[in-house]
Amino acid sequence: MTVGASLHRTRVADGAQVRTGAHVGAGLGIPRPHFTRRGRQQGVVLIVALIFLLLLTIMAISATGRSLLQERIVGGLASAQAAEWMAETAIRGTEWRLYNNTGAGLACYDSSQPGNINSKVTTFRTSTDYTIAKNSGAGTVYQGAGGSTDYTQAANGGLAANALVLLEYLGTDRAPDASSSHAAESGSSGAGTTPYYIYRVTARALGTNPNTVRTLETTFVTPSQVSCVAS
Repeated sequence: MTVGASLHRTRVADGAQVRTGAHVGAGLGIPRPHFTRRGRQQGVVLIVALIFLLLLTIMAISATGRSLLQERIVGGLASAQAAEWMAETAIRGTEWRLYNNTGAGLACYDSSQPGNINSKVTTFRTSTDYTIAKNSGAGTVYQGAGGSTDYTQAANGGLAANALVLLEYLGTDRAPDASSSHAAESGSSGAGTTPYYIYRVTARALGTNPNTVRTLETTFVTPSQVSCVAS
């Protein structure tokens, strides 16, 4: 075999093509193998498949993350709604007791003098932390009309804690006089008019998550007077 610049091809049994000619060892007849076009194509397909697999993995991880985020959002909204319903329930239940003159067991504070507000009341109404408001000692735990419903039980809502209610006496009001000279409102000396008593009801409630707090406050006027001697 002569070493030269020309090349000639020899076919082997498995169909692969090899070249012999001007390369190292050509004088010894050592063949130089090379890949066929089909083999190169299979390598490209493998790389493309791996890229697509990586993209699908990234998409799956992203979709899972969005699903978990949506689940947390829905859970947070449900907890906030439960807290608001509980606060509303506590307020309406307390107003009902005032209206029916059955609020003797409620802790009531006299806040009719703005310059003489109990510090416990201030802490309860202004604190953003449920635990601090509870530890202030100003609120009454609300457990339904009969005082025996535990709203932390799963059957009753599964809340993180029962709601707290604060009752304050704000002063008196009077209905207008029936005569031609109508009596003034609060503080008037209008004779023959029925006095009405003004109360402020503040409720603080937790949802199913202890980090969800709702505070609602209303003013309620009733002809029934509750003794406010809490201190």
